Amino acid sequence: MKKITFALLLTSCIGLTFCKKNSTPTTSGSGNSTTGGNSTMTNTLTVGCSTPCYGFLILTTNSGGDSTISIPASTAAYFTNTATKNINPSSFVKVTNASLNGDIFKFYTYDYSDSINLYTHGPTYWSVTGLGTIPTFSYFDNDASPKYTGFYSLPDSIHKNQNLVIPLTGLSGTDTALITLTDGTHSVTKSFIGTSTSVTFSSTNLSPFNVVTNGQLSVLCTKNNIQTFGGKNFNFATCAYFYKTISIK
Repeated sequence: MKKITFALLLTSCIGLTFCKKNSTPTTSGSGNSTTGGNSTMTNTLTVGCSTPCYGFLILTTNSGGDSTISIPASTAAYFTNTATKNINPSSFVKVTNASLNGDIFKFYTYDYSDSINLYTHGPTYWSVTGLGTIPTFSYFDNDASPKYTGFYSLPDSIHKNQNLVIPLTGLSGTDTALITLTDGTHSVTKSFIGTSTSVTFSSTNLSPFNVVTNGQLSVLCTKNNIQTFGGKNFNFATCAYFYKTISIK
């Protein structure tokens, strides 16, 4: 169960990744998706890499929240035989091995990851022994995690018949963010890229939600770092996951 949770979280992180070679965010817009029951309404923002990559090496840290949810820091690496702007399982390939700070990752269905979640955020040393189209390389990554100081001032309860505005002030060191609200059955996700100062969940988005005391509001931030080895681009993405339990009224 833990493995599934980490895989989904990391895939979400990379799914929102907008690759770049410098630290200037790219403004693109925002979108959202809502799912619940047998219906799905989507207006999803499709985000890809401006520079296609042969690999995505991801660090995700649990950077805030309350004591009712426990999500340790986690890591994963994906490799593809064709440079791609988005993660695509159909093109994933194996390498000889991949490790972080000397710990060799286990290969699962399509990714390499730290199965026992020993990673603690800080300077990291990636090492990959290549195979086929993937070259052998190593990289010391000292990027700081994205930060969202405004998260701690978000409401503890919301009303599903009212619009909900999530301020993004205090968001720094991030290129993209996914803001998700769920009641355990229904969920709404908003995508953020660039310089927006807030996102809004409309009462229409929230009306299908159940009245609960254990809903969850989360913000998943991603910072990208493109490096080139053997003429191929790889994205060393750093993600930070913020969450809190809320009441939905």
